Amino acid sequence: MAALFPGGGFITSKYVAAAWGGILMMLTAYFGYKGLNLLSYIAVPAIGLLSVIGMVLAVKGAGGMNVVMNIIPSEKMTIGAAIVSIVGSFAGGAAAQSDITRYAKNAKTAWGGTIFGYLIANSFVIIAGYLITAATGESDLPVAFLAMGLGVAALLILILAQWTTNDNNLYTASLGIANSLPFTKHQIVIVTGVLATIVGAMGLADYFTTWLSLLGVAIPPVAGVIICDYYFLKNQKYEYGVGTKYCKVNIWAFVSLLIGALIGFIINWGIASINSLVVSVVVYFILMKTVGKNNAGIIGEEIEE
Repeated sequence: MAALFPGGGFITSKYVAAAWGGILMMLTAYFGYKGLNLLSYIAVPAIGLLSVIGMVLAVKGAGGMNVVMNIIPSEKMTIGAAIVSIVGSFAGGAAAQSDITRYAKNAKTAWGGTIFGYLIANSFVIIAGYLITAATGESDLPVAFLAMGLGVAALLILILAQWTTNDNNLYTASLGIANSLPFTKHQIVIVTGVLATIVGAMGLADYFTTWLSLLGVAIPPVAGVIICDYYFLKNQKYEYGVGTKYCKVNIWAFVSLLIGALIGFIINWGIASINSLVVSVVVYFILMKTVGKNNAGIIGEEIEE
């Protein structure tokens, strides 16, 4: 906001803009899935259209696609590091995708939405972002739009792209924490949203690549535990409904994901994201088949009413 409106004064200053931006993103998460759904109907088509416009103008302004494709980055990145960064960019969302697809009409719809969202729509936005930043030489996408004379588009991209991502993150986090701690989802949304806004205002984006690398190794073990539990331990059969007992915390799940992440960070062989995921699957399976028998390591219990 400060880059788009350098003369905007108090309302567009760094910390004030972070505050009201954080409040906006907390609102849709506060109202739950309905809030996310309403925002997405507006934001997703707008982001897609603006990405196409920005991509065409950026490539044309740079002298054509051949010129853009021949651009050589100033810093090299190994294939392994690139994979970890890419995994880190959506690992959290992928691991918690069921928080969204549980509202799908059937399994076919859930699979279709997930595949289209990640493989097609998400890939398109990433490619569009690359072409725009490569063609303009500006790593900050809204600033790149501004440099092309697309001020309004830059504003919409800035707000909508972050909003649709951050409110989903906040929604997912609130669901997970509410299942383990004695607080309501609304209370958790507010507290977590305020903390996230403060961290964002402190400049986490300045270390974004490092942050993605951390997520790319630390988050796959979460998915590994879920995969192991559903496919290998429960044979794809979870019980739901009135009277069903749910555990609050499974100690072995946390032990497994911590060991998986640790191995991912320590071992230099192979690809860290895959290493951490595979290790978490194996460790969780072994622990649940040995020390985790007869509900050992389960803390707390809740019965569905």
